[in-house]
Amino acid sequence: MALGGVRTPAIEPLLQNADLVKRLVRAYPVGRLGEPADPAALITFLASDAASWITAQTYPVNADIPSVCNDQEHRMDSPSSRAGAPASSRSPWRLRCDDQTQTYEQLYERSCRLANALKELGVEPGERIATLSDNCPETVEQMAGIALGGYVRTALYTHNSGESNLYLLDLVEASVLIVEAKHYDAVAPHLADAASVRHVLVFGADTPPARATTSRRLPLRTSANPGSRLLADDPHVIRFSAGTTGKPKGILHTVAGWRGSRRD
Repeated sequence: MALGGVRTPAIEPLLQNADLVKRLVRAYPVGRLGEPADPAALITFLASDAASWITAQTYPVNADIPSVCNDQEHRMDSPSSRAGAPASSRSPWRLRCDDQTQTYEQLYERSCRLANALKELGVEPGERIATLSDNCPETVEQMAGIALGGYVRTALYTHNSGESNLYLLDLVEASVLIVEAKHYDAVAPHLADAASVRHVLVFGADTPPARATTSRRLPLRTSANPGSRLLADDPHVIRFSAGTTGKPKGILHTVAGWRGSRRD
C-alpha cells in the first residue's frame, strides 16, 4: 500500500510547515489531508481471506496525490537547463538529509562519478547492482548513478539476515553489491557463496571494515555523463515480493513501467 498525504507520525514533522499543508489541501481533489481511518477499509480487506489471491500488488491510497512541489523552488532542474543562469541562482540547496544538504548539481555530478566508477570496473549496462544501506544521501546518488549507467538497481533489506540477502543476491544474479560500512559485517560471511557478485563496494567510512578483504571503497571517477541510452522496454529496477507464501520473488520493472508507476 502506497500512502500519500495521510497524517501519520512519520510525516507529522513535515505537516508543521503551514505553507506546505495549504498547498497540499488546495491541490487535493478532496480538499483535505488523509486521516489514518481513510486506508483502514483497504487494510482490513487485504488482511482478510477475501484477499488471499492478491500478491505483489501496490495500491495507491493518496487521493490522487498531486505534484505540489513542482515549482521553481523544488524542481529538479538538470545542470543543462540552468546554463546561462547567474551563478548566484544556479546552486541553492535542494536535498536535505538530517544536517547534510546537497544541490541537484552536486547530486548529478556524484551520480555520474558512480556510474563511471562501475563502468571502469567492467560492469556492462543491464547488469544488476544491489544496494544495502540505511536511507542516507548516498542512497539518492546510487539510485541516480545506477540509472545513468544503464544498470538495473535492486535494493536489499538491512533488517534481513545475511542468509536472506544472499538469497536475493543469487535470485537477481547481482554483479555488484554497494553496501554501507555499518551493514557490511552482517553480509560479509556469505559473500563467498554469492556466485554472481564480482565487486563489493563499501561506503560510509574512511576505511573499509577490517573484514573487507575482497572489497574496495566506493571510488569516485570523472563526473562526465556516461552516455548510456535507455529504451522504454529496458529493465530498470527489480523489487521483491513480501514472501508471505514462500520465498520472495523478483518483480522486474522496465523503464516505461517504473515511470508509469511513479506517475500513479
